[in-house]
Amino acid sequence: MKQNNILDITFSKFYDIFFKKIGRNVPVGPIKKIMDLFYAIVEKIACQFPIIQSLYIKPYRSMIKQEISMLSLPENPRVLVIGCGSLPVTALALDEMYPVSIDCVDIDIDAVTNAKSVLSSMNKDNITIHQKNGLDCSVDSYDIIYLLYGIQDQINMLKYISRNLKSTSYVLFRTSTDIKVTNRELYDTVHSLFSVNNKIEIESFGSIETYLLSLKN
Repeated sequence: MKQNNILDITFSKFYDIFFKKIGRNVPVGPIKKIMDLFYAIVEKIACQFPIIQSLYIKPYRSMIKQEISMLSLPENPRVLVIGCGSLPVTALALDEMYPVSIDCVDIDIDAVTNAKSVLSSMNKDNITIHQKNGLDCSVDSYDIIYLLYGIQDQINMLKYISRNLKSTSYVLFRTSTDIKVTNRELYDTVHSLFSVNNKIEIESFGSIETYLLSLKN
């Protein structure tokens, strides 16, 4: 118990310094590749230790609640999470809080292996993991598509989704708060292809915001 308390305090301090203090003061756009690598390494470590998993998911619960508050969930929605990583915390937090069916994909085979192991240990039957490029997914069968921050080819992914999304579906797109300045092409792609119904800054993750997107009429 004492060891768990020490780990909890240590993780909380790390989270507070890295995400809340550094994250809010450092422009994320120019260092996205470094941030992506950092997340991947942390998750590959965290997926090996249940106590770290439980700590890592905590801020995601708040994030998911903020994001889902932007829309009205249909009954028994199908959700696709693109870029789930080794520790599929977005899917896990969604599953905890809402009655949803979730498919996750990631192009990294090691991440998929790790994620499947995590889900198996938790007996999560309504979350599936597939090793697949998001560009190969049949997105037209989903009600909500999560396009996560760590996706490398965000522009082409957005273009693909815009061509195949159901008219009644939504995209929740996580990106940095400074893309208008640091990645104008990405910013223009979002606004040219989709209606931006809402967007929120994710308070628990520093310079990250989520766009609620739908097809233009």
